[in-house]
Amino acid sequence: KSGKGSGKGKSGKGKSGKGSGKGKSGKGKSGKGGKGGKGKYHFNVPASSPVSSPSPGPGSGGGGGCCDVNVVELDFVMVPPNATVPVSTGLPASTIGTVFIYQDSLFDTDLVPLEGTFVAGLCTRTQLFQNIAPGNDLVGAGYCQFTFTVSDGMSSVTFNAVGELFDVLGGTLAVTGGTGALQGVYGEVEIVPFYQVPTQTDLFTEAAVYVASATLIDPLT
Repeated sequence: KSGKGSGKGKSGKGKSGKGSGKGKSGKGKSGKGGKGGKGKYHFNVPASSPVSSPSPGPGSGGGGGCCDVNVVELDFVMVPPNATVPVSTGLPASTIGTVFIYQDSLFDTDLVPLEGTFVAGLCTRTQLFQNIAPGNDLVGAGYCQFTFTVSDGMSSVTFNAVGELFDVLGGTLAVTGGTGALQGVYGEVEIVPFYQVPTQTDLFTEAAVYVASATLIDPLT
């Protein structure tokens, strides 16, 4: 029987071993791959998931050196927050200190939910737009933290992203780790808001959707 995995190993009669990596060909059972071919993302991702197949990064051909990595890229759409914790009743939603709560599926560009995906998190308004001087504007912003989940019905993984997002512009969040096969992962999530009306600027109360692109990097250990 053939085992799961990829890469070159000893070939011949007998069962093939799991894993990946380079090895000499010959008779006998296939050996386990070297460290350079080791990949952690062997859970089955649904076809509708935004997760692409993991690809080896620079130097991942073998040896398990300092620069051996797996890279996974995700593209998805987020919808605006579905709840807020106002600073005080009667004040506008975008007041410094307002907490915006996100809890929903991830979507494709047609706003169809991506099966097996979920995001939960919050953003706190930390700064409002200010015109300091002619041609010198202080852009409104908020501090955000999200947990993204991808599941295939049998198992699931999560990764966390935190950082500052800005009105009109969006921003880039830092990936600070994950669970399961994504333990030790790092990288970034770029989030860009889109507005239906050109004069709208508020990231939390006026954006129609957020288009996001995540790059997850996992050193091969």
